[in-house]
Amino acid sequence: MANNATTNSEPTRPDAVRPPTLDEAANVLERAIPRVTALVRDVPSGGQRVPHLEWTIAETAAHLWSGVTMCTGLLEGRSHPWPDIDGRAETNAAIIAEIQERDPTALAALIERDAPAMAAAFRAYGAKPITYLFGTLASATTALAGIATEFLIHGWDIAHAVGVPWPIASADAIVITRAGCAVWPMFVAPEAANFQGTYEVSLRGGPIITWSFSEGRLTFGEGKATRPDCRISANPSSFVLSAYGRLGLWSPTFKGQMLAYGRKPWLALRLPSLTRQP
Repeated sequence: MANNATTNSEPTRPDAVRPPTLDEAANVLERAIPRVTALVRDVPSGGQRVPHLEWTIAETAAHLWSGVTMCTGLLEGRSHPWPDIDGRAETNAAIIAEIQERDPTALAALIERDAPAMAAAFRAYGAKPITYLFGTLASATTALAGIATEFLIHGWDIAHAVGVPWPIASADAIVITRAGCAVWPMFVAPEAANFQGTYEVSLRGGPIITWSFSEGRLTFGEGKATRPDCRISANPSSFVLSAYGRLGLWSPTFKGQMLAYGRKPWLALRLPSLTRQP
């Protein structure tokens, strides 16, 4: 009896977040490719500026194509081009500047030609390790899910620029959120240095993922936390767009797409500032 009482009194801890499978990540990307290429072909002008970015639509499409070629290179043993967390914007800009093509139709054709082949190469490679962000080792699935995320988020950017809808399926948002848990700890913002708190994020129709910040470190778990500071119930696509800085918290909240509650619900307003955008 005493032993049972001791065991039952121990706090429960979330399990490790289940990463997406290679097939799940590939499926998200393969669904996004024709959506992105159709969108890019239909834009009125490739020179139009994209909200949330310093790029035009054509430059954003060029960035997506460069990501496809970069991911293909990772499978061949090449390194990811980002030298460190602070140099990634300059590296992206330099890579885009090297791509001469700025015609949206031509860029869509390049993506259409190379992206499916890249996804097929990842399927053949399997979930083996590769050298990924900042020289760290990661499963190839993480990199594949990363480029799938780029297609969905930058697809939203381009669609937002031209005023057309860009729905993200809940199932796809859940896949890229699971994958993001492998890379977000590398993107903790300086604002988190002296912050300690736990967020329990319930993705509607999907998992509960716990974000725990402590002295500049971020760890994840899947399942309910013992005493989270803030609980968030969220539509998965709204949460992804918020996590990647495309939506604030107020608009999804007013639409019933996100709800913060618990002991310190006001901490939901701070969550976007605790990580940098991957």
